[in-house]
Amino acid sequence: MGGTTPDVDPDELLKLHEPEASEQRLREMLERLPDAPEAWRACVRTRIARTYGLRGRFDEARAMLDEIEREGAPDDELSVRVLLERGRCANSSGDPDAARPLFERAWEQAGAAGLSALELDAAHMVAITLSGTPEGIAWAERALAIAEASDQPRVRRWMGPLLNNLGWDRFDLGQLDAALGLFERSLAFRREQGETGPIRIARWSVARCLRELGRPDEALAEQRALLDGAEGAQPDPGTIHEEIGECLLAIGREDEARPHLREAAERLAKDDWLCEHEPERIERLRSLIGGA
Repeated sequence: MGGTTPDVDPDELLKLHEPEASEQRLREMLERLPDAPEAWRACVRTRIARTYGLRGRFDEARAMLDEIEREGAPDDELSVRVLLERGRCANSSGDPDAARPLFERAWEQAGAAGLSALELDAAHMVAITLSGTPEGIAWAERALAIAEASDQPRVRRWMGPLLNNLGWDRFDLGQLDAALGLFERSLAFRREQGETGPIRIARWSVARCLRELGRPDEALAEQRALLDGAEGAQPDPGTIHEEIGECLLAIGREDEARPHLREAAERLAKDDWLCEHEPERIERLRSLIGGA
């Protein structure tokens, strides 16, 4: 029937940038804790399903979620997690309209059960399906309000990504001053947390917004600083070279821009996701190499 719920956080083992290793860690934990309550073990398996979705293995993810539901371990948290992962599968496979009601149901159920971390996650995912729209921003702000009001570290740590995502929503709507303020708040929070990768991404976002605001000299200085030690780090060095090139073009230093644009084009052309979803970026870089 299962024993006492283990005092471990499976989310600490789930790293979105390494789904295969995350699956292995989660499975090893389940093996070490065979007497854990069945509902808890099922919740861990929803994280394993997520690792499948992160790798585009949506049928396997859905099959695992179906299996979890058939086994029928009634639990509020489990029900919400299954809804979230079904929604993520739908959204990541290109059907945000199918994903949205699943996330909305997860949000309602999590709120009713007092599961603030999952309530926030669900609101965040609704916002993603509506990205770049006023309604999406409203959902993102709802999620941010939950994080700001919480005294739970696992809820408050959402502040960084939520501020970042809200910044990009404002950026996409042309609300650049608001976007910069959100990026700067995200950077301050990331610095409090002290994780190098997220800090570097937040710095890149601030610099990108500065360039868009017509402040390329400031943006250039920050991107050059990020380029030092960029190999093997976040963000991808190709995006840093891209921004350095764009900043140099903006201040009329075309000859200096060319090698950075060329390096960016070569690196970003190897990114399958970018080639599929933002091919115009790579084409722009290639055109600039010829014209810069």
